[in-house]
Amino acid sequence: MTLVLIQDRNAESCKNYELKRGLEMQKVFMTAKEVQDFLEVSRTTAYQLINEMNQELTKLGYRVQRGKVNRQYFMEKYCYGNEVRKEVKEYKIRG
Repeated sequence: MTLVLIQDRNAESCKNYELKRGLEMQKVFMTAKEVQDFLEVSRTTAYQLINEMNQELTKLGYRVQRGKVNRQYFMEKYCYGNEVRKEVKEYKIRG
């Protein structure tokens, strides 16, 4: 697993974006609202899940941002890759 790390708060890489395929920009961190909508849980539960994941990341030596979680870590933690996420979105639209 490769995570985007914040090393210098003043550096350009510190922004909440990463370059994907040279064209698209995607946020690196998910907010509690995004977690809430994605998992269809309450706001309180979303914050609890974010806190748990951030504790795990801290133990692994990564720096975290309070109230947000690394998007890639979240997707891997909940067994969602890009293809699976598309299938889930399509299912919600059809279902």
